[in-house]
Amino acid sequence: MTELEHAKEFLDLYREAIKAAVAGNKAYTINGRSITRYSIAELRNEFNYWQAEVDRIEAGMTSQTKVSRFIPWG
Repeated sequence: MTELEHAKEFLDLYREAIKAAVAGNKAYTINGRSITRYSIAELRNEFNYWQAEVDRIEAGMTSQTKVSRFIPWG
């Protein structure tokens, strides 16, 4: 999986999580894992992070350090 594919995958996952949260769901499932207790603000911050990563990669920029993101699952 390329860096761009990885970033787009997470962007899509957070887009779906935000849709679920806006619909009033406090719990939802992503890739077979149940997620709970995330506020829309937290999800939006993660979405914005991954959108910036997609934009950076598509613009051909590289980061000086390896991108690492901790994503707690429950």
